[in-house]
Amino acid sequence: MRRRCGLVMLTIVGVGLLIAYSIQAKRSPNGTPQENDALTVYIIGQVVKPSKLQPRKPLTLTQAINEAGALTHDAKLKKVRIWRLTDGRAGPIEIAIDLDAVRKHHVADPILLPYDVVEVQ
Repeated sequence: MRRRCGLVMLTIVGVGLLIAYSIQAKRSPNGTPQENDALTVYIIGQVVKPSKLQPRKPLTLTQAINEAGALTHDAKLKKVRIWRLTDGRAGPIEIAIDLDAVRKHHVADPILLPYDVVEVQ
């Protein structure tokens, strides 16, 4: 069962990153979000409802998790990643987040940018 869950998670992450790559064509030539970009973020992994979110105003990581129905019982608070397309790079950069530190206000709750993919392991 664990092997199948790992394969499913790998597939979900791959699909989320493919979505982000396909959207990259809509960005400015240097790869950064344009002012008219809709705020669309994806949240995948160990959340109740993995989703494509389209909020009307900027969204923080914890707000996105709440929008996705909260974390599952198996979620690892120290293994949260934001995959972000920036600076015209060929692929996304990985931003590792310790959600436990965010919840304790030891680090800031990151604001998500258009086309970010949040992965909760």
